[in-house]
Amino acid sequence: MNKEEKLGNVQYYLRENPLSTGDENKFMAAVKRKEVKRQDQIVTLMTLKNTTISREEIELVLRQLKQVVTQQILAGYPVIMDLFKAQVSIKGGFTGGEDEFDARRHFVNVSMTANGDFKKELAKNAFVEKVSDLEEKTKIFEIYDYTSRSVSNELPAGDYRVRIRTERNKTKKEVEYKDTLTIR
Repeated sequence: MNKEEKLGNVQYYLRENPLSTGDENKFMAAVKRKEVKRQDQIVTLMTLKNTTISREEIELVLRQLKQVVTQQILAGYPVIMDLFKAQVSIKGGFTGGEDEFDARRHFVNVSMTANGDFKKELAKNAFVEKVSDLEEKTKIFEIYDYTSRSVSNELPAGDYRVRIRTERNKTKKEVEYKDTLTIR
């Protein structure tokens, strides 16, 4: 298949393989990450597919699908869809045949995996393209630690509430973590 027949373009770059011990496999592929597509963006793309179905109708169908799938899974039915397979199980040990579910010792485990046919379709239709790794490098040049009220370019291991300034492609960007950042 040529590029025009493929559905997508998976871009990758090579980086050093930290597990390599010899001349072989010195590098490994890393997929160039792009922005996350959220459901509302996917719905917008669906409306652009020359369809007579409105955005509201698509959103309604997706809400109903989620509601019905949730009901069926929570009723104990494994669900197999074109995109995924899902089911629930209960984890944790029971002391005997009369023992009951106890949230302190047991939990409901949701198992969800991509459908095998869907994974095969994605792999079959992907066009792979090697790109430069320059865009993927992010350099941290300043960290503000709210606890000590100090600025640094490195912190020892520990938990911090920080604001990090990064540089990507010579563009400085500030990222503020509202949660705790763990440095190991």
